[in-house]
Amino acid sequence: MLNKIEKLAFEQIAKHKKEITALSITLSNQSENNKSEIQSIKNDIATREENIQSIIQNYIESIPIVKDGENGKDADEVNYNLIEEKIALKVKEDVSKIELPKAEQVNYKIIMEAINNAVKNIPKAKDGEKGQAGKKGKDAVEVDYSKIVTEVLSKIKDKTIGIKDISFKLGILKITLTDGTKKTFKLPRQVSGIHSEKVISVPTPYTNLMPVPTTLGGVEAGTTFDNVPINEVLNNLLYPYQAPSFTSFTISGLANTKYELGYTFPANDYTFVWNTSNQSNIQADSIILNGITDLANDGIETQAVPDITKTTIATHTFTISATNSKSQTFSRTLSLSWKPKTFYGESTEPIMSEAVAEALRVQNLSTSYAGSYPFTTGGYKYILFPKTFGIPTNFKDPSTNLDVAMEEIVQELTLTNTYGVSLLYYAFRTKFILGGSITINVS
Repeated sequence: MLNKIEKLAFEQIAKHKKEITALSITLSNQSENNKSEIQSIKNDIATREENIQSIIQNYIESIPIVKDGENGKDADEVNYNLIEEKIALKVKEDVSKIELPKAEQVNYKIIMEAINNAVKNIPKAKDGEKGQAGKKGKDAVEVDYSKIVTEVLSKIKDKTIGIKDISFKLGILKITLTDGTKKTFKLPRQVSGIHSEKVISVPTPYTNLMPVPTTLGGVEAGTTFDNVPINEVLNNLLYPYQAPSFTSFTISGLANTKYELGYTFPANDYTFVWNTSNQSNIQADSIILNGITDLANDGIETQAVPDITKTTIATHTFTISATNSKSQTFSRTLSLSWKPKTFYGESTEPIMSEAVAEALRVQNLSTSYAGSYPFTTGGYKYILFPKTFGIPTNFKDPSTNLDVAMEEIVQELTLTNTYGVSLLYYAFRTKFILGGSITINVS
């Protein structure tokens, strides 16, 4: 009977013992501290087996065998209280001898409750009635030991503590027991082992204190390696950090951002809209828009903007920034710019005036005279720009790379725009009226 109980009750424990043995072999080359911890686990499992075996054996031996009454006097009731007291005492003695962390102790209470409940379900024996022949008495009931075994095992199956899983990551071996307890070991060098048909591989640390000369993948120039797991080196190399950025930043409904000197950008509540890449690498609520902090990265924010006026070449800049998961700031700007006009076109008038200038064919906003000026047929070819731009040295026909003959006396005149800003201009024209079309490159 005891052999049958042992075979079934220790089935799970034997499995865990096999696993811990394999693990012990795997870690046989580790430091003394690790070897001591592994040996401790092996001893714990062995101790649990011995104590459970002792408990069950003593319990079974304590149950009296009920027999048929002889002359109506010999049948005895099972003394369940005595049995429970003996088992409780044995459990207390055995458990007190095991020095284990609380989380790793076998739950003997579960085993005890399962055994007691199973036994209590067996009908109690009683004296034979009417003095019937002792061995033929019918009222006494024998203990059904097979029923005890079945019910006890159904209660304690899978509830004893063993090893549930073993995993490895970044040099750390983690052992998870079936009660949820986790033990971890830092492995200093490469080992390999097998657990539950899973191969555990601990990468060899890599050391090279010579700085990396150029950035490779995610390994930046100047990086050194001191006992870094080789898989971490490869991951950084092949899977570099994906830095976030602002892919767009605009004001909703704003089509033009370039204005003539003196123009007033009107005050209003403007809706700023933006998009970002690699959003998972952006810290939450780290958006700063035009100095307003702690904004969510939801891509839209409305802010009041006052009147903005510039009477000289200038810009006004709106700025958005955020912080990435490396605590680095990144940003993007949106600029409004103010520039003076340049004029060019054809005219038969030999002297430039404000009226003639305003009538020239092309008027652009610019900050420099340099560029190409395409002219149509007829008239003098005029080019006007603010005096502050300076004086060009070359007027060339790009089709021949020859100089274009220009009037030697450069005319100066003051022009006032529609916003009341007055500037002194240079007026350059060809020396002669040109009947054909031409492009003049000015530099």
